[in-house]
Amino acid sequence: MATIVDLTSPKAQARAARLKKTRGFATGLLAAVALTWLILVLFGPENTVTFVLKRTLEAGMVGGLADWFAVTALFRYPMGIPIPHTAIVPRRKDDMADHVGTFSAEAFLSPELLAERVREANGARAVLGWLSDADNATDVVTRLANASAGVVHGLADESVRDRALSRVRDQVLAYDAGPMVGKGLTQLAERGQLEPLIIHGAVALRRLGRRNRDGLIQRIMANGPSWIPSQINQIVAEVLVSQGDDYLRKLSTDDPNGMRADLIVQAGKLGKRLETDRRANKRVAEIKAAVIDHPAVQEAAQAAWPTFITALSEGLRNAHADGTAREVGQILANTARDLREDAVICRELDNAAAEVVRRVVENNAERVVAIVADRIRAWDGEEAATNLESLIGPDLQFIRINGTVVGAMAGLVITLIELAL
Repeated sequence: MATIVDLTSPKAQARAARLKKTRGFATGLLAAVALTWLILVLFGPENTVTFVLKRTLEAGMVGGLADWFAVTALFRYPMGIPIPHTAIVPRRKDDMADHVGTFSAEAFLSPELLAERVREANGARAVLGWLSDADNATDVVTRLANASAGVVHGLADESVRDRALSRVRDQVLAYDAGPMVGKGLTQLAERGQLEPLIIHGAVALRRLGRRNRDGLIQRIMANGPSWIPSQINQIVAEVLVSQGDDYLRKLSTDDPNGMRADLIVQAGKLGKRLETDRRANKRVAEIKAAVIDHPAVQEAAQAAWPTFITALSEGLRNAHADGTAREVGQILANTARDLREDAVICRELDNAAAEVVRRVVENNAERVVAIVADRIRAWDGEEAATNLESLIGPDLQFIRINGTVVGAMAGLVITLIELAL
């Protein structure tokens, strides 16, 4: 059986002491009323005052005994006698589990009610205000980086690598990128934004090619026909690399031959085709699959994975030491400060948070009900009664006290009315 509360804890002992005190007072009051009544019966004079007092005390005893019975019957059999419909808590604990679980869900886990409370809390503005402090933002970035470093380090395992690369491959192949790429190319061409991209791309490719010139030449020679003499093969490879470098130079400078403009026009046409032409999209998908499934690409991805994971993990761990966390934190703080002043964005963030809460509660309310119900069922019946009595027993003892007092007052009023009539 599950333990409900620790009875040796200070709070539990304080509740037990309060219950003992109020129970003693209620029992003492009932005993005092009964003793006074007995004295009046045995030794009291026969007059109207004594009659009224005895009737008042009798009514007080009836009220006190009735409420004692009612309070006791909740938790145990009165005087140990198994009277029907008593010891309610230990006997009907399992039934109560279902009722308490359902009540908890209906009263406290209403998706719409909780979502509305989240909206009214204006949490987005408070969170953004807290993040506006650069120290707080830096602390968040540092903690996230440290937590992520451990997770990332675990990804270096070969089985994880294979599953991750396979997952990425499946997602890339399943995604129909043609229409999106086509729309992007079309919009960039129409807005005149392709030219700077082409220039920067050509500069970056030319710089990369120059750094790896020897490697490119060797790769071209390795893939050349075996029957060509190596000297000629090398000359051809060097010419191809030089021509590629010259082409990229022209593409990134003044473009006297209009190559850049022609490339932009062709990119725009390709974009429109990719938006509407299914055959073009199919061809893009085939090229994408061929590239991804090429053995060289697979080997390169597998070989680069450990290096990538190690570099990423070390970078995350050193984010605070090398100042990256502070820089990112400052950016985050500035962004949070700007967003906090935008009422529309704050409202949208609150709505998004409310929607998340609504969905989580809606999808998990039954689980919460089951957890509450199962937890109550796991309790020992007598222990549940004892603990519940320690929680609400002091207030119930005041019901006994009130029963005695109110019963006596009712007896007095009834007696006086009887005498008056």
